[in-house]
Amino acid sequence: MTGTSIALFGCGVWGRAVLRTLARFDCRVVVVDPDPAAIDYARRHGASRVAPSASGLAFDAAIVATPATTHYEVVSGLVDRGVPVFVEKPFTTNGADALALVEKAGDRLFPMHIWRYHPGIVRLASSVSSGAFGKVLGVRTFRTNWTSPRTDVGAEWTLLPHDLTICLALLGRIPALRHVVFEGAPDRVNGLLACYGNEPWFVAEVSNRYANKNRQVRVHLESAVLVLEHGEADRIVVLKGAGRTPEADWIPVDATPALEIELKVFLEYVAGGERPACDAAEALEIVRQVESVRKYIG
Repeated sequence: MTGTSIALFGCGVWGRAVLRTLARFDCRVVVVDPDPAAIDYARRHGASRVAPSASGLAFDAAIVATPATTHYEVVSGLVDRGVPVFVEKPFTTNGADALALVEKAGDRLFPMHIWRYHPGIVRLASSVSSGAFGKVLGVRTFRTNWTSPRTDVGAEWTLLPHDLTICLALLGRIPALRHVVFEGAPDRVNGLLACYGNEPWFVAEVSNRYANKNRQVRVHLESAVLVLEHGEADRIVVLKGAGRTPEADWIPVDATPALEIELKVFLEYVAGGERPACDAAEALEIVRQVESVRKYIG
């Protein structure tokens, strides 16, 4: 990765987390953001160069962490440069836009589906595929908190993509959508409960109207329930038994932050390594899945 030049588009809430993490690696970061406050932050936190636009800049790869509704425009402007592009979720907020980008440059576009890199999810997927706890019956996810710093889109775009990618990681596919209950109005979804499939099933609850932050993944198997939750990132709780209280055990999990892992994977790819596991086809699938949910909410 020595000498690799990365253009980071967007230095807002998440872009700043990306910048701080990139500072741990041996690469040069050019931050592109028209906001003076973002430029000032970038200068003070490791950017080798800052600019209000990409005009005249040269770089080996790009990371897009701008507001979701700008992703199509920003990525479109990068297509002709021929560089790899890592795009924060959601890939776009429109299926037609996502398809257009994939058709133009699908071999160079990769979604930042962070939970696909999370050590806990990777470990859960390994436990499911091993068959050690029998057949997987279903997956239940919770992603709730109060409000969101992302004001251009609702919870279906800011929160649900995470759980859809977790479903892909654990079940290998997203079952057919069966039912959706939503909170809010069609033009501003605050939360929703989405039910998929039957054998196995998948249920996701996302909301920005809960006082306390909660991130939990529950995998129901024939002989156990495996639980990964916010605040216990270094372990998976294993619940078993038929008594009034469960027999509890745990599986250790690497505590390396998922953002650090996914950025390292992308940087290694840019330097000539293996392609990231999450590709443009998966990015398009997740956008289409969110659009399917929106059909239930107006």
